[in-house]
Amino acid sequence: MLKCSGHLSRDMQKIVDYSDHPWAKELKDYLAGILHERNILVENGVESFGTRYYTIMEEIDRILKRADEQFATSKGKYNESDERKLINHLRKFKKSNFLWIKDFSVPPTNNLAERSLRGIKVKQKVSGQYQDIKNAGFFADVKSYIATCSRNDIPPFQALTKLMEGNPYTLKEILGGA
Repeated sequence: MLKCSGHLSRDMQKIVDYSDHPWAKELKDYLAGILHERNILVENGVESFGTRYYTIMEEIDRILKRADEQFATSKGKYNESDERKLINHLRKFKKSNFLWIKDFSVPPTNNLAERSLRGIKVKQKVSGQYQDIKNAGFFADVKSYIATCSRNDIPPFQALTKLMEGNPYTLKEILGGA
């Protein structure tokens, strides 16, 4: 399971709060610095770290090696299983979790996706919910259409008006190809 940089940062902060192992703070701070540097590069039109990516990944490996060493000397502290799980997760999914470092077109967090799902989860909890799979599909279709239009600078009211007239925007129109 992949985790965005925001979730990884929160998981590392838990280790910082409940452990005397400095690797988590070191990695969290290092990644925050990389993210800051990445944001500056993106603002200046740069699309990647280039060969520096390999140096960054080597430093992450060094920090994870220290994590293993610090964990090995552990004295059975609270939250220890979470720490081991996080170290293993960082190793197993390293390339995927840190793809945002290699490819600047990949967002470092999944906040946009989570915000998009929030309304669906709320609707699911409301009494009556979707009543059946067909209605859930209708809801998902309309929600997706509105979200796609909004993200491409088409006002929701305008998008819904065209939809109700039986002439919804095509994907080509939404993405500016028309």
